[in-house]
Amino acid sequence: MNHNEELMAIEHIQILSAIMSYEWLREAELSPKVAWITFPSTILLCQVSASARRVHYNLSVWINVI
Repeated sequence: MNHNEELMAIEHIQILSAIMSYEWLREAELSPKVAWITFPSTILLCQVSASARRVHYNLSVWINVI
């Protein structure tokens, strides 16, 4: 991957992250109920802003919890 492709990929990731953040914020504002996770979640390790995070993914409730 050359430098221009790398910059475009970074920009694309930033745009997608902004869209996802907006969608998550809207979901939180529109859903006053607490999500109860009754089944074990899959824990995904990821890195957000140079910080390691554990993301809990649970298909049964259709949400991601960071």
